Amino acid sequence: MPKDEPNEYIEPRFVPLKIIYEDNYLIAVHKPSGMLTHNTFGGNHSLENALAGYFYPTPYVFRGVNRLDKDTSGIVIVAKDSLIASILSEQIKKGDFKKYYKAIVCNTPPSKHGIIEQPIKKESDISIKRIIDSSGKQSKTEYFLEKTLSNNLSILSYILHTGRTHQIRVHSAFIGCPLYADKLYGQEIEGKTFCLCAYKLELTHPISKQRLILTTDLDENLL
Repeated sequence: MPKDEPNEYIEPRFVPLKIIYEDNYLIAVHKPSGMLTHNTFGGNHSLENALAGYFYPTPYVFRGVNRLDKDTSGIVIVAKDSLIASILSEQIKKGDFKKYYKAIVCNTPPSKHGIIEQPIKKESDISIKRIIDSSGKQSKTEYFLEKTLSNNLSILSYILHTGRTHQIRVHSAFIGCPLYADKLYGQEIEGKTFCLCAYKLELTHPISKQRLILTTDLDENLL
């Protein structure tokens, strides 16, 4: 593969990183809540900046395979060259790249296991909020009750069978269990943000063809 030219606009940031897995082809990193995946708005507080620091002074181009919202924590896979990125992107399209989440929610769901199939669409062209609407895109979320906590809170795990924006947050609110401190779909709590984590990823290694199962922890300290 041709050598990458470094992105001169991405400032390396030298911060501790929790590395879940790394080899010559890809790296899996735990992105904390509050950190952007991409350096979209300038500054140097993204995972892209942190990985530029991790690989410094080697020329580095960020090729994130999956993306997490700023306030969502969990595993992000980053390919080390364009071929690996392309192979893993095809896995995502074919459904071979499995993503599992956990969240702290308000209340207890109606059953310990359930499947939510409700179509989702944007509330309006100028809003980031999503709503349940019959004209929306087909969306399917499977959930499991993992643990009940004090203060009428619970931990749910999720399997996403589709990948709509805010899908877990919208579907959890639909069954009466909005994410704790989710001001968009539940109740705002000053100084807090919601606790949602991509805690497990399953993928086929693009070179060895072995199945990788990578895990990390839900940060309950956000409560």
